[in-house]
Amino acid sequence: MLLNKPFTSTRTPPSGHNHALARFLMQQHAPAQTFRIHTAYRTTVQSENGTLITIYPQSFMDASGRLVTEEVDIHFKEVKGRQEMIFSNVVPTCEDRILPLNNQLWLNAVQRRTPLQLVRPLEIAIEASGLRYKTASLHLFRASISSTQAFQAEKNFDWKLAPETVIKIEKRNNKQYLLFESDQMGWMNCNYLLPERGHRTMLTAKLDAPVEHFDDLIGFLALEGMEGLVRMYPGLHALTAINVPQKLSVKVLAIGLSENQLYLADSSWFEAAQKRVFLTMQPASNESLLDAIRAF
Repeated sequence: MLLNKPFTSTRTPPSGHNHALARFLMQQHAPAQTFRIHTAYRTTVQSENGTLITIYPQSFMDASGRLVTEEVDIHFKEVKGRQEMIFSNVVPTCEDRILPLNNQLWLNAVQRRTPLQLVRPLEIAIEASGLRYKTASLHLFRASISSTQAFQAEKNFDWKLAPETVIKIEKRNNKQYLLFESDQMGWMNCNYLLPERGHRTMLTAKLDAPVEHFDDLIGFLALEGMEGLVRMYPGLHALTAINVPQKLSVKVLAIGLSENQLYLADSSWFEAAQKRVFLTMQPASNESLLDAIRAF
């Protein structure tokens, strides 16, 4: 049986048909980190994962356009790993093109529970030690809604290129950072588009299920050697992903809901060039579902 918990509006829009699965999964997402700063001073805060956020004096205004003084609360989320991508409903694709890196974050500022806006850019430095990047290929992406979608599928959270933002690579205290300025808050993603070299395919997971239909159905495609995921489009008894590089090995996680009963299926790694995989949906508990997501 699904847990009934309130939906938190700061999270991303859910996908699927009746949204029950997305709501349940987002309830497992780690809460935002909160930092209290004073607007009179230049302040740098550090997240649990080492991301540095620098806020300059007098950087915020309220909805009426007045400059904000005194203390402000900064709320911050990071999405690291496949588990957090599934729980947050934030997957790294841009119009069905894959974003291979794992640098997704969300930022908000409030004063006395009132949302604020930026009047001057803040600086964000994402720790990326031990990884090699080509600066020219890195871009900032912002939260958007996909314009491509399968028949009967709803519009999903997607990433949109913000071409005006410059990404730099900088070393600080023997650590490598991806550095950029942002004049907006909300969801951000420092990433690059996977090149469209080689053949692409549409991949389908056919689902053998003990029910005639699912009230809600979602699926995810993991890509071997990459940090990201692809959200699959739901059908009656199938899940589909498009624009998948044939040379990659992939695996599928399928989650269904019918009459308040969870169903689950996952695959081992297989070649995307196979184009089709058959999975058997089995009844699942909340705990077994969460265990499967953590292991995915």
